[in-house]
Amino acid sequence: MRTSLFEVDRRMHLHPMAIPARVAEEGPSIIARAEGATLFTATGERIIDLSAGLSNVNIGYANAQVCDAAHAAMKALSFCHTLHGRSHPQIIELIDKLSAIMPASFRCFAFGVSGSDAIELAVKMALWHWRILGKPAKRKIISRRKSYHGNTIFASSLTGIPVYREMFGLTFDDHVVEADSTDWYNEGRPLSRAEFAQRLVDRLDALIMREGAENIAAFLGDPIQTGGLVQLPPDDYWPEVERLCRQHDILLIGDEVISGFGKTGRMFGFESFDFAPDLVVMAKGLSSGYFPISAVAIGDRVAAVAQKENSLFAHVLTNCGHPVGAAVALANIDVIEKHGLVARVADELEPLLRLKLAMLGRNPAIGEVRCCGVLGAIEFDLGRIDPAFGPSASEAVRDRFSQVALDMGVYLRAGTICLPMTITREELDEAFDILGNALDVAVTEAITNGARRG
Repeated sequence: MRTSLFEVDRRMHLHPMAIPARVAEEGPSIIARAEGATLFTATGERIIDLSAGLSNVNIGYANAQVCDAAHAAMKALSFCHTLHGRSHPQIIELIDKLSAIMPASFRCFAFGVSGSDAIELAVKMALWHWRILGKPAKRKIISRRKSYHGNTIFASSLTGIPVYREMFGLTFDDHVVEADSTDWYNEGRPLSRAEFAQRLVDRLDALIMREGAENIAAFLGDPIQTGGLVQLPPDDYWPEVERLCRQHDILLIGDEVISGFGKTGRMFGFESFDFAPDLVVMAKGLSSGYFPISAVAIGDRVAAVAQKENSLFAHVLTNCGHPVGAAVALANIDVIEKHGLVARVADELEPLLRLKLAMLGRNPAIGEVRCCGVLGAIEFDLGRIDPAFGPSASEAVRDRFSQVALDMGVYLRAGTICLPMTITREELDEAFDILGNALDVAVTEAITNGARRG
């Protein structure tokens, strides 16, 4: 008798971001299909997805136009590499489209497969740039605590979250310099947001002076920090970061892997926060997760140097510039444009999300709620109820809240929300009714159990 899929997975699948012994004991949760903003499990449960997959399914699941584009592209050209000057119509059309939706300073593009390898490509571009210009000492990259930039070996070192590095003994200490996060609630109070912003800028300036601008290749940052909860930058933070980078001759890399393609109510997050990167990394929403593809948009300052270089650009991934991925990305962008999804985020979904988060925020266990576009966060703080509750108790109730919500039919990750840009008003109403009930259950359990942990 054929072993069930559940048993095959339970016994033989090493799941990422899971506790292996627990999965081996309990088995997986199998998603059989998905449509719009809804997942359907193999056992028939319906789950509203308030995480848009892994913050990548911008246009929702099972979009017919994108699926058809993938099928047609695969039949026409199932694979074509882009090495040695080779190209194909799909990638050329994607380049043309990306240049049309980006500021005029971006007219050169390179491609990858995932956000992680695209981050590393952008870093390589920065290092190469300074070597061509005769400044090989500029090798350090500034990233920030609590930012997520990927999970390959070097990208893990750029990620400012210790769990991704410590279990493997990773970090490239000689090349990665860590700046402050924009987490005002946990790290900025009692300063005002304006005072916090000034402190961040002053400390970044001091860091650059300490490390030596002559040794720093680039500053890497995601417009909205999404390495844990969504952290919104203070007003004027990003223009000041850009000013410092220009002043000290440091390249600015914008990580748009999560914020790109409409999630902030603009096509790209840097447009929402008024700064101009030299390199822009994109993945996730580029194809809405329908096919693995990533890209780096190369600004004029870097492109002008790179495109005149007369030596080999020794970077390659087998599937960079894949024709099916390019066709899917083109179809995905067409869906975003045709259905006015960026404007919908700004005009409809963000006001709704802000209102619904504010209603949840009335619970005394919630310290703060935040949102920008379809990205939102619920900051748990049980210490507001009883100072005996420490940070770990707040984390525990946050995780319990997510689990109760999932049991009731709503998926979100650790208090972080990323709405599919196609979610309906009815789905949003239903989901937040469930979240309200889940919040009551999780907080009541925590208070009743008196789990006061430091």
